[in-house]
Amino acid sequence: MHTYHEPIYLLEVHTSPELKVQIAEQLSIRHESPQLLLIKRGIVEAVANHRYITFSLLQSRFTLPSH
Repeated sequence: MHTYHEPIYLLEVHTSPELKVQIAEQLSIRHESPQLLLIKRGIVEAVANHRYITFSLLQSRFTLPSH
């Protein structure tokens, strides 16, 4: 399990279509919604979409308490 000290951001791209396109192009990913991206030093380390965004996925990537 990894402990991340970097900031975590929530981007609500549904309010900014230009931002959605820019992120997808810059990171060479296909945009889906909802979508979780783990980006470290400008490199996409993990992508999860829709039903694949789960608590256990987040727990495996971040230090989170069990629910």
